Amino acid sequence: TYHRGLRRMEKFDTDLRKIKGIGPAKEKMLIEKFASVDNIREASFEELRECGLDKKAAEAVLRYFCK
Repeated sequence: TYHRGLRRMEKFDTDLRKIKGIGPAKEKMLIEKFASVDNIREASFEELRECGLDKKAAEAVLRYFCK
């Protein structure tokens, strides 16, 4: 069951986990709010802050997607 769990997690791996300061809890919160990574990519700073991210995490998300 352990390896099945790992494989299950790999299916839902997103670019969000590559961002410093974004862990599983914040990733889940963002996906629940925006429904997709594409919507997160298009979100403004204010929308990310309203979602519950602190200033540093919201800036990190914007910097990551503005490469």
